[in-house]
Amino acid sequence: MVFKLNGRRNPKSLTYMAVLENFVAVEENNTDALSTKRNTDFSGYKSRIMTGEYLFLFGASEAKMVLYKDDKPLGKYITFDVKGADSYSWIVHQALKKSSWDDMIGSPFYGDNGNIFATFVKKKGEDVGEADLLVILLQ
Repeated sequence: MVFKLNGRRNPKSLTYMAVLENFVAVEENNTDALSTKRNTDFSGYKSRIMTGEYLFLFGASEAKMVLYKDDKPLGKYITFDVKGADSYSWIVHQALKKSSWDDMIGSPFYGDNGNIFATFVKKKGEDVGEADLLVILLQ
């Protein structure tokens, strides 16, 4: 795990955008941050590998975003090609390799940089509600 956002956070903790855009590691020395259980005491976790300085040096080829609820993966994921990418440029539609959502490959991302997407988590046709957290794994 190199990155995690909790589904709900303490309003006094960092915003999600601050965790994502931070140039340094966030909660890297907090062992509770590595759990796949939601912890509302902090917004998320960011390993130094996910900073602009280290991602390229780490040499990852693939990033996988996985949604969790109640400490278990929901079976929903998105996989991106991250070869040669920095920590900000890989979340784009052109880098999308696979997704558990049938419509994501054919649907463009939006936003100024084309790196914003939205979807709903469904199980057997019913909405399973908000995921507890989003985790990013590299390989």
